[in-house]
Amino acid sequence: MNRIKSPHVMLLVTILILSAGLYTCKHLADVEDQLINDLKKKGLTAETISAENFYKGIAPANFETVAGATYKPSYNEEPEIPPQCWIETSYGTQNACKYCHTDYLADIEHGNSFPLAEDQILYSFPSPNLNRILWQNIIYPQDIERRLKASGVEIPSIEDVEYVRHNNWLTTYNKARGNKNTNWVNNNTKNESLALFPALNPNHLYPFTPDNPTNNGNNGYIDKDGFVRCEQEQYTGWRAINFFPYAVFTPLTGSVSGIYIRLPKDFMM
Repeated sequence: MNRIKSPHVMLLVTILILSAGLYTCKHLADVEDQLINDLKKKGLTAETISAENFYKGIAPANFETVAGATYKPSYNEEPEIPPQCWIETSYGTQNACKYCHTDYLADIEHGNSFPLAEDQILYSFPSPNLNRILWQNIIYPQDIERRLKASGVEIPSIEDVEYVRHNNWLTTYNKARGNKNTNWVNNNTKNESLALFPALNPNHLYPFTPDNPTNNGNNGYIDKDGFVRCEQEQYTGWRAINFFPYAVFTPLTGSVSGIYIRLPKDFMM
């Protein structure tokens, strides 16, 4: 029986690698074309940005004209992976991944699709260098200050915290939603920069009190199920939620901070 020579093996491996690469490139190109066509049907024009330009921070052609803002590259190769995931686990002795990655949720295709072992045992990040944190603002906060100064933005003194003690939510809400528009996009607002400001009135976020939930009709409240109601006790469509699996920082646990979502009208009661 003739033995396969080493050069033949190397040639076969090279052919397989090239074939896999060509297939992957074609698949990605097909996906890009499909997305561009889908957006075109909606009246939107999309442009593909090369990975090389993205990593080098090179702005797309006419970006400032189209976007109305200067291009600010992030240099983050994995923006879909939050900074919490880039965590030191002491070689597996500290388990921080378990809160988001579970076999059960992956099995039922709910939430995070990566099972427990995928990230905790294999630690299969697209970028294998675990000593590198791609969220640069976290490890180099001084760069934020440098960019703000370069843009002419005044930075408050680190010793002066008075500016955070003032309620600017209601003031901004009145500016953005003073026309009583509760649509997702407030197209007829006088201030275009506030067109996407949420139609969530902070005066509707008072904690629930069974004896007088609306404080004699002066404010709305969040009921025991997390739904935000107005002064007339009607549903606003907003709801306070927890993010799995933490049960903290929501109105249902005594805090008005946290996450609020607005349900579509079909799900409003």
